[in-house]
Amino acid sequence: MKALLLLIALISVPARADIAVITYNMAQLERMWIDFVPCTAERLPLQVAGLLTSREALIYTEPRFVLLLQEVFKTAAYDRLKEATKKLGFRMLPATADEAKENGLVTITNLPVLESRFVPFTQDNFAQKGILYTLLGVGRGYKLAVANVHTVFSNTSVLNETHIKQFQEIGKFVTDNRQKYVPFIVGGDFNAGPDMKYATEFYPMAQTIWHRGLMPVMTEQKMRWVDYVGFTWDNTNPLIQFPAPIIKMMNYWEQGSTKWELSDSKMDHIFITDGMEVKSSRLVMKDPVILDCPGRTDEKRYGTLSDHYGLMVQFKVNQ
Repeated sequence: MKALLLLIALISVPARADIAVITYNMAQLERMWIDFVPCTAERLPLQVAGLLTSREALIYTEPRFVLLLQEVFKTAAYDRLKEATKKLGFRMLPATADEAKENGLVTITNLPVLESRFVPFTQDNFAQKGILYTLLGVGRGYKLAVANVHTVFSNTSVLNETHIKQFQEIGKFVTDNRQKYVPFIVGGDFNAGPDMKYATEFYPMAQTIWHRGLMPVMTEQKMRWVDYVGFTWDNTNPLIQFPAPIIKMMNYWEQGSTKWELSDSKMDHIFITDGMEVKSSRLVMKDPVILDCPGRTDEKRYGTLSDHYGLMVQFKVNQ
C-alpha cells in the first residue's frame, strides 16, 4: 500500500525540464537602401548559422529553446530565418515577413505554440514596435508564456515619456495575460539598464529610466530580473566604435558628437515570474568571426555580428 501511495505521489509531482531562452538584437535594419548598422547582408548568414544551423548553434545548448529576436526588419533576414526554421521543423512567429518588417520582432521555438499575437505600443518613434506574445506547451499539460519586446531609446536631452509609457504598457500586458500556475518570461531589448551612463548628462537619466521607469513596473508584476556578467552593449564592439554614416549624423544632431555617448551597458534583459529556477545566464553571439565588412574588422578580418550581444538564460520549468 505504501509503495502504491509513493508511486501515485511521484506521478502527481510535476517533472522539471531544462529550457533555454535567448534574446538577441540582430540589427537587421535597412531604410532607403541604407544600413543603420553596417553590413546587414554580410552579417546575416553568419547570424543564422550561429543561432540555428551550425554545429555550435545556440539551439543545441538545451533540448528545448525559445529564441527572441529583435530588429529583424529586413525581409531578407526574415526569409533566411524562415527557411532555416522550416528545414529544422521549428516554429517561427509571426507568420509573414510583412508583419515582422513593421516591428522587427521574431520568436523561434521547438516547443508547441498554443497561442501567439502581436500587440503594438500606443506610442512609438520611427517604427511600430510592441509585444510579441507566445503561449507555449512544455509537456504534461503545463504551459509557458513568453513576451518578446523592444522599446524606444532615451538620450541625454530628455527623459523620454514614450519610453516610460512603453514600460507601463508591458506591465499592463502581463497583468491582462497572466494565467494562474503559468510561468511568464519577458525578454528583449529594453534600451535601459542598471549601469547605463552617458558621457555628458546633466542628471543620471540613464539610471532614472531603469530605477524609476522599468523596475517599479516589473516589481509590481512580481517579476524578477535575471542578472548576468558583462554587457550586451559593449563599446569595444567595432560596429559601435565605427557607426554607419546615418547614425553618425543622428548622434551629432542630438548630442554634438558623431560617436555613441552611451557607456558599456546591460541593455538586453530577461525578467521571470517568482518561482522559476535559473540554472545559468551568459552572453552569447559575441565572439568575433571572419567578416567581409571593411572598416569594422581587425587586420585579420575578424568582426562582430551585431551592435548588441545576445543573452541566454537557462531555466528549469514544469513539464
